[in-house]
Amino acid sequence: MAVRYTQQLTSEADDVYRVDIIDGDFVGSSSEFILADFETDWKGQQNDRSNFLIGSSCTVITRSTTTSNLDTLISDIIGAEEGRFTIAIYKKVGAGAGSFQLWWWGLVLNDLSSGTDETPTQYTITATDGLGILKGVDYQNSGLPVATQTAAETLATALQNIPYNSFFAASDEFLNTRVNWYESEMTAATGDPLNLTQIPASAFYDVDSDGNYTFKNCYEVIETVCNLFKARLFFANGVWRFYQIYDLENESNFNYYRYQYNKTQTAGTPNLILRQTLTGGFSGGTRLATQTFENFAPLRKVTQKYLHDTSDNLIKGITFDDTIALTQVVTSVDANGSSNFAFTATLQTTLTETTPAGVYVTTYVKSRLTIKVGSYYLVRPVANQVTNNDYTNLTWSLTAGYVEFISVQNVNQFGGNNIAINFNTPAIPSSSSVSVQLEKIYVQDLQQNDISSNYTTSVVLQNPYLEYVDGDGENERIYSTTNSTTAFFSDTLKFPDINTADRINPLTPNNLRVWDGAAWVESTGKWGRNTVSGTNQIISLGIEEFIAGQRTAVKKRQGDFVGQFEIYNVLGVSSEFYLFLGVQYFANSARFSGEWYKIGTYDATGLTTTATGIPLNVTNLPDAPSVSAPQTSGTANLSTGVEMDNGKIEIIDNSGTRKIVLNSNDFNYILNNLVLGSDTKESTAIFQISSTTQGFLPPRMTATQKNNIESPAEGLIIYQTDATTGLYLYNGSTWELI
Repeated sequence: MAVRYTQQLTSEADDVYRVDIIDGDFVGSSSEFILADFETDWKGQQNDRSNFLIGSSCTVITRSTTTSNLDTLISDIIGAEEGRFTIAIYKKVGAGAGSFQLWWWGLVLNDLSSGTDETPTQYTITATDGLGILKGVDYQNSGLPVATQTAAETLATALQNIPYNSFFAASDEFLNTRVNWYESEMTAATGDPLNLTQIPASAFYDVDSDGNYTFKNCYEVIETVCNLFKARLFFANGVWRFYQIYDLENESNFNYYRYQYNKTQTAGTPNLILRQTLTGGFSGGTRLATQTFENFAPLRKVTQKYLHDTSDNLIKGITFDDTIALTQVVTSVDANGSSNFAFTATLQTTLTETTPAGVYVTTYVKSRLTIKVGSYYLVRPVANQVTNNDYTNLTWSLTAGYVEFISVQNVNQFGGNNIAINFNTPAIPSSSSVSVQLEKIYVQDLQQNDISSNYTTSVVLQNPYLEYVDGDGENERIYSTTNSTTAFFSDTLKFPDINTADRINPLTPNNLRVWDGAAWVESTGKWGRNTVSGTNQIISLGIEEFIAGQRTAVKKRQGDFVGQFEIYNVLGVSSEFYLFLGVQYFANSARFSGEWYKIGTYDATGLTTTATGIPLNVTNLPDAPSVSAPQTSGTANLSTGVEMDNGKIEIIDNSGTRKIVLNSNDFNYILNNLVLGSDTKESTAIFQISSTTQGFLPPRMTATQKNNIESPAEGLIIYQTDATTGLYLYNGSTWELI
């Protein structure tokens, strides 16, 4: 790969550019060519202020003469494989003579390169920054999902699917970011939030029942990150720029973070001056041309749908055979009294004879399926495994147990033997993690002899599906922010659906994780701008900020100006500032032409934000309260006089005295009378037991255990079970047999 042609161009505003035409198959020294002009176009959607991905293209205009003939070059471009030819544009920056720095790069589009039928021939060579081609490139790694990464790494990984052909060195600056949202689990409002937030890899692929992957394309991945952080992505001055719309609209300058092509964050946060004020004359470096104006309608309502369906396969993409250890498939499920699991799969056992037995042998293969929730095992009694599809006595047990299957088959049976598995578990016993394992227990003959050494045996679950079943669980949530409930001429905006954000319930798939200074933890859904003390979920924060800048009619400027300007700058004219929608730059004349919209009118007061789940009556219980935040009367639907804290419930009477305390961390007590077995109390008895069929059973223990009681209370009674058995009373100094 080498530069085949190169030439410089000085604009009317005295900006100096160098255009290199790079040929991947070329070896040798570069030649100069006649460069008439080049035009760069940032193709924004001119009627859509929420268009976050802005691709760019460039057309290089050349002339071919007998002394500078480009016919062969154009012929090679037209006949070349895509990606062979690229264009790199450099701009001279710095004091004095300055130095050339990358300004734009793009892939030459073979079919859009053309010429005229006259002499001298004028050729146009068109290239694109490659953002659009990512729509046809899967976000995957050799047929497997890309590993979970930070949001910054996710952006860079997707962008690097553009065929740069080693144009960028590992240490070259590649991505600039400006995001100023922080989550409450982050230690401080410092560092790049994109580098402190993880987007799970599962947000970017699906797995069908056969284990086949369907990947999102790289463009969709980038679009997800842009919509999550409400940020604009575009290529300018040699790097990809990912800037939040809020900062572009409201800041005159900001510090930004830099990432190299190898995804390493560069030290330091340079300051970017955004706003450039243009004057009517050329003395300020620019000259305005004809301008026209119109207005966007104000935004009345902005919505975004968050898809977080909990009715998903918890074990998609995981292979279960007898070589896989017990595997945690989800960190937590919600045991709300009615939720359970549905499990389906096909258990396949295959045998290949390694030691010929000399006779046709019938074999018996036992397989063991483990489903574990916290400390509980799903158990099927042995009697039920006689019929493999009998699940009538499934239970949860704190003692290790399994769901076992017996496969009966002949040696070398073609395709092995298949057992259909289909059951629903009893109600989930614990709000805890879930683990699954498949094991091979034995291979026996009819006489129960171990014949495993005679065969190569495998057991595997085909198309396994484990679903958390809770009929009232949400599968999507719609976030809405409203400007005015009375406006009817105002506009509405619906952002694209998104499938990753904050956690909704313990089984929310694809939820964000943030760095708390020591580990990656689940986002609590409390985000704020430039603070870790925010209260907004990330989607709510984004749509509130977006509508806050569009609450009144928004002025749109159409027209041209000439001078020195960078596309990441904000255009300032007569004390008004404008952000570009779509702009074309003509290098020779230093002319910018396009559409811009007015910014700087941010107003977040009085907005109404709602988050509606489907269905509305969600039964998932709230997380257990922490020690630092107990639930008291009036919270979480607790009645007056009831308080709950970690492992503790208190019932308090009107006088303020705690009457009943159930405390699993310490001890329990009940004031006033306690009656068991009756609803009538004896006023002289503090503790009363009423029954005509059952008696009172005191604690039973051996003499050694009795004597090991430290500082027994006077009057303590136990029943001794060895030596001289009977009831013993402690009189304050010794134990007496009653």
